[in-house]
Amino acid sequence: VEGIYGDTGVKKKILLFTDGFPWDPGETPFIYNELCVMAKSFDIDIVASVRKQHANRNVCIELPKNVRLHKYVIDDIGRKEKMAAALRIVGSKAWKSETAELKGNRQRSRHISEAYTYITRAGIFLKWLVGEVEPELFDVCYTYWNSYATLALAIYREKHPGLKLITRTHGYDLYNERMIFGKQYFKKYADCHLEKVLFIADTGKKYYLDNFATSSDDTKYIVNPIGVVRAGNIPVREKDSTFTLVSCSSVIP
Repeated sequence: VEGIYGDTGVKKKILLFTDGFPWDPGETPFIYNELCVMAKSFDIDIVASVRKQHANRNVCIELPKNVRLHKYVIDDIGRKEKMAAALRIVGSKAWKSETAELKGNRQRSRHISEAYTYITRAGIFLKWLVGEVEPELFDVCYTYWNSYATLALAIYREKHPGLKLITRTHGYDLYNERMIFGKQYFKKYADCHLEKVLFIADTGKKYYLDNFATSSDDTKYIVNPIGVVRAGNIPVREKDSTFTLVSCSSVIP
């Protein structure tokens, strides 16, 4: 982030959105090292979308002192919430953009239902968020996953065009086949409101450019691998016929 927006010598403020970190430890290998580096140049507020089963967990990891936490507990979306959101959603630019894209799709009715649930979740999250913090007061809003939090902020940016919004995108939030009906929702709409999109590899960038990018400016789309703290000198192993795979994440066949 510092490389994108530069270092003025004055500590800026980042609003960082996670899928549960630090209450859910599953993201720790992805986020922790980057967080510690960012905290040297930025004051950071973390908004964590925490699943119910993790909501009462204690934070068991030491965070930099200039990091503040906000916990959003993900709840099920019922019929009442969907009905209450109907008028607000149907007239939105995001909804019109997505439904126009679905014209002629053989699974249109299924996609409409899934997209409606997705944007409803974004709307509920946004309502909570603006009651918790004021996103426009931060120098950068950084969503670590290109999920409904990104959509919520893209919608928010319509009324706050000065908001600087960037996102990372990895796997479940990038590839169409990772979704139940083979489609990611609102990605083109969100892309129109994103200043930067970060990828961990060239493969992900190419896929995004082929499917969701709305800008011809290649500097908007950046391959920015996740780093780890240097462990010192690593002993050289003798070559043999064993194939060794090392991952800081999950190994998914």
